[in-house]
Amino acid sequence: MMKKIISISGWIALATALIMMGPSACSIDDELQPTDNTPVTYTLTVSATKGDDIATRALTLSADGKTLNATWAKDEMVQVYSVTGVGLEETESAYPVGALTAQSSGVTTTLKGEFISTFKPTAGAKLRLKFNEKPDYSEQDGTLDYIATHCDYAVADIIVNTVDTETGDVTSTATAAFQNQQSIVKFSLKHPDGTTPLSATSLTLKVGGTTYNVTPTIATSDIYVAIIQASNKAVSLSVISADADNYSYSKSGVSFDKSQYYAIGVTMTADHPYATIDLSTLTGNYTVPDGYTILTGRLSGNYKISIADGATVKLSGVTINGVNWADCPWAGITCLGDATIVLAEGTTNSVKGFHHFYPGILPAVGKTLTIRGTGSLTVSSNGYASGIGGGNGISCGNIRIENGTINTTGSGDSPGIGSAVGSIELGNSRCGTITIVGGNVTATGGGQFAAGIGSGYCNSGTSSCDAIRIEGGIVTATAGKSATAIGKGFAESDGTSSCASITFTTGITSLTLKNPNARGGKDAYANQFLSAEQVMAHTVDITSSLSGANGIVGLFNEKNPGFYALFPQSTFNENTGTWIIAP
Repeated sequence: MMKKIISISGWIALATALIMMGPSACSIDDELQPTDNTPVTYTLTVSATKGDDIATRALTLSADGKTLNATWAKDEMVQVYSVTGVGLEETESAYPVGALTAQSSGVTTTLKGEFISTFKPTAGAKLRLKFNEKPDYSEQDGTLDYIATHCDYAVADIIVNTVDTETGDVTSTATAAFQNQQSIVKFSLKHPDGTTPLSATSLTLKVGGTTYNVTPTIATSDIYVAIIQASNKAVSLSVISADADNYSYSKSGVSFDKSQYYAIGVTMTADHPYATIDLSTLTGNYTVPDGYTILTGRLSGNYKISIADGATVKLSGVTINGVNWADCPWAGITCLGDATIVLAEGTTNSVKGFHHFYPGILPAVGKTLTIRGTGSLTVSSNGYASGIGGGNGISCGNIRIENGTINTTGSGDSPGIGSAVGSIELGNSRCGTITIVGGNVTATGGGQFAAGIGSGYCNSGTSSCDAIRIEGGIVTATAGKSATAIGKGFAESDGTSSCASITFTTGITSLTLKNPNARGGKDAYANQFLSAEQVMAHTVDITSSLSGANGIVGLFNEKNPGFYALFPQSTFNENTGTWIIAP
């Protein structure tokens, strides 16, 4: 149920604060109209009873949480319109007849401005003052600060009292009381249990036929939304949680009055309810079924854990510590098709492969493993395989990382993420595309010959991966001494280790490449950071945020890119072989 926190009278104070809150306006008599049409300056004084004396406009909750406070910010502008007629016959001028600006910041201010020379009001004339008359409510970030600076629309009417024919000053009998033209709603989101706060990364609110898209900069359960006045409308909320789950809520017959503040607790309904499985209770191999399942606990035996095609699995404090044993030829987690792994908010999870030829997590060939959520995940193999990807002579599908804190390590000359060791005897290892769009990802190649992200060692046959795309997030890739941080591993004369292409885009927050052997300079050891021949101009999209205003045009040599020119803002530590690329 909605609870109206502020009364109408209380909101006059709030409105006065909330949106420029207020002034008393004025005008000029016919006799004052200069013959040269020079605009006449007039002064208005506005008082607000709420707010702190601060230098920028903001909305804040009072200590009791029942009112919103706001202040003027210097140079904020108020448009002035003339109003004629009364009641149903009232007419407002099509265009502003003047404009006022706040002369100072704080609870009270002086508004000062000019009439246009053609406007000639007299005592008793009505003026309408409008602050931010064209707000955009469609895209918000869920904070009071955003509403204060982008969404406030307030109106005040004043009556001209006197016109000083000597000075041109205009007065009104009372301070203008601005009234907010929208309501402000604080949605406090809760999990279906009705008590646990539900942190959201996005909220879509529909009130009747109007849609409001809210994207918080940080996941939060308390979201403020400015809403156009509505009466007896159907309301629906759609939420994506910090765990990347979908929740919804709907109610009919809801009203939001202008100039009102509402604090509403909303118990959301999960669009896809999860079943919960405690790994410590298993007594044999287990396949997570298609649908939505939460895994918790520590796997108590040497059991194979698989994910069915199309299933979504939330890891919530999971430990799978595989034991290297010939009777357990499987990965820590085996995907049987397309799979989504969600890292539950605030949880730590650990997955280690079993048999030494298998990875920590094995994506299905020709399918895609997607990892998202805000929790953490540590992944490793148990011998000669990748952390996430392929195994010794074992291929894997596509890998997409969208969020989370992920630390993955290969072993036995296999990468942290990608294909593993390949050979004619045991078979080739091939990985699909590797895409990182967000999160904090650390990938370390095992042994001396594996890339951090990419392919592994090959003494015969092939170890290969398709395209590698780093599109966002914080990424740290560490190579074995004779490999690349991102790209290909080391191959003997009878083998091939490769990746199809490497692409970086401007969404990257930070990219760190490490190679213990790369001491002395980036250009001198180019192939120990990236597979240079794979980083081609047509596959790389790095603009000013990473490489300066000139971008990358003309900076490539096909076999050895000029890395200093490509990444002029990067830093290199010769002692550690660490190259940091960041906007």
